[in-house]
Amino acid sequence: MVDGLSDTMETPKPEWRERKETYLERLRDEPASVLRISLADKLHNLRSVATDLELVGDDLWSRFNADRDAQAWYYRELLAVFEDRIPSSRNLPDFRRLVSEVFG
Repeated sequence: MVDGLSDTMETPKPEWRERKETYLERLRDEPASVLRISLADKLHNLRSVATDLELVGDDLWSRFNADRDAQAWYYRELLAVFEDRIPSSRNLPDFRRLVSEVFG
């Protein structure tokens, strides 16, 4: 399951967008158990982003390897995968709400 949560095991890592596209594609074929863990992990990450965004504002995005727009793309794509593959997950409504709150 840990392998299913990693966007790459390559060293050096490929570029951010390439890694995320590959991860999203892989998620579409992962078992539901991996998707549920991924959703919980991404929900935790997004909660941290939301908290930090309130504290530091848009300066937050400078901490990441990708800007706000790229992060928005990634989280919206994750949401689409989770909605398609595990629509009844109890974490999905919170994830959906936070994607909307953080990225509009």
